[in-house]
Amino acid sequence: MKQKKVACQGWDKGTGKCGAESIGAMTYRAGKTSYSWWFCKRHYAKQQRKRYGTCSHVWTQDGGQRRCTSLRVTNTRGPGRDKKGYCRRHEDEYLKAAGEDGRARALDRIARIVTVRADTGCWETPATKGGTRAQIKCGGKPWTTYRFMFTVFYGSHATSLELSHDCANSRCCNPMHVTPIKPRMNRDAEHNMTMALAWAVTSAIKRPPQELQAWADSHGLPLYGTETKRIVGSFMPSEEELLAQYRADLEAEDSDAMALAV
Repeated sequence: MKQKKVACQGWDKGTGKCGAESIGAMTYRAGKTSYSWWFCKRHYAKQQRKRYGTCSHVWTQDGGQRRCTSLRVTNTRGPGRDKKGYCRRHEDEYLKAAGEDGRARALDRIARIVTVRADTGCWETPATKGGTRAQIKCGGKPWTTYRFMFTVFYGSHATSLELSHDCANSRCCNPMHVTPIKPRMNRDAEHNMTMALAWAVTSAIKRPPQELQAWADSHGLPLYGTETKRIVGSFMPSEEELLAQYRADLEAEDSDAMALAV
C-alpha cells in the first residue's frame, strides 16, 4: 500500500520543525524495527549527506592534526568510502587537485556552451533532459556550472549557506549573479518580488575580481546586461550626474554668498 506523504519532519536549529511539503521518505532501522521519516528537498539532501560521512579536509593547528567535522557534499558510501569528499567550505580542494590547467580547460568548455542574454547579462547553459542543471566535471567531481564558476573566482562558502541566483535564472552560470545566502532567505526570495529586485540591483553594482574580469574579456562574455544597467541607473545616479549635481550645488552656494554680500 502506498504511504501517504506528510509534511517535512526535518528539524532546523533555532526554528523547530520544518513543515514544508515533503518529496520523499528515508527508512531507518533500530534493531529489528524500521521506520520512515518524510523530508522536503533540502532536508532530504541533508539526510543523504549524513550517510556520506564527514569532510576530508585536514590541517595542522597547535602542533597537531585537526579534521573538519562538517558533512560531505559527495556520495562516498560503500566501496567509495575511502575517497576524499569535502564540505561546502572546503569544496575548492577539488579545484586544487585539478591544477591550473584542469581548471582552465573546464572554463574553456563552459565558455563554448553558454549563450549570453544581452538584456540581463546571464550566461545560459543549454537545457538538459529532465530539466536538471548543466554539469561539468573537474577535479574528479561533477559540478553544476554555476557552482563551479563561483568557486573558481570567489572560492568556497560557509556550510550553512547555499548559492542563490540573483537573476532568478537557474540556467545562468555568470558568477556575478550568484550569492551565498541562508536557505530560508533563498526560499523567501522566490515569492518576494521586492527582495528579488533588490538582489538583482545588488548583483548589478558588484565589482568583479580582476581574474574574472580578465577571463570574461578574453572570452567575449559581458558581466553586465543592458537592462540591468538601466534598472540600476534608475536607482543610482551615474558619476556624470553626481558631478553635475556637485557643480550645481557649488554655483548655488556662490549665488547665495553674493546675495548676502550685497
